Amino acid sequence: MSVPHPHDVFVRDFLADLDQARDFFRLLLPPAFQAAFDLDALRAEPTSLIDETLNELQSDLLFSLTTHAGEPRQLYLLFEHKSYLDAGLLTQLLGYLGRLYGKQPHRTPILPLVLYHGAAPFTLARRFGDEFALTAEQQALLRPYLPDFTYLLYDLSD
Repeated sequence: MSVPHPHDVFVRDFLADLDQARDFFRLLLPPAFQAAFDLDALRAEPTSLIDETLNELQSDLLFSLTTHAGEPRQLYLLFEHKSYLDAGLLTQLLGYLGRLYGKQPHRTPILPLVLYHGAAPFTLARRFGDEFALTAEQQALLRPYLPDFTYLLYDLSD
């Protein structure tokens, strides 16, 4: 069992308070998301994920929202924070997304959010599809069959 880093504890404690989490998401989420989804309906969701080999993985935080219109549609907010440039970030997010989607009986969109507070400027790729070293011809042929997503970034190093 690993001992959490102080910044892990701080971020978890900070966002465990739903009022603070709402305020943070009001800063981070684009206006179109805020217009469609009701941040006052923000709920914390369990984050422990079990993979096929029964190894426990841990996403930082997972929240759910409903629409302003009261529709039953939900949006999950998958929150990950990094204090260093982690070249495996997109693969880590893909793993979390795959496990979460695999547990859903009905597909609910999941929006990955990353909080970065490292010393170095944030230079990591923002789109999973850009991780593939493909020629233009290969992209045209293969892109429709490859997973692709991006994430919202809140970069405190700016």
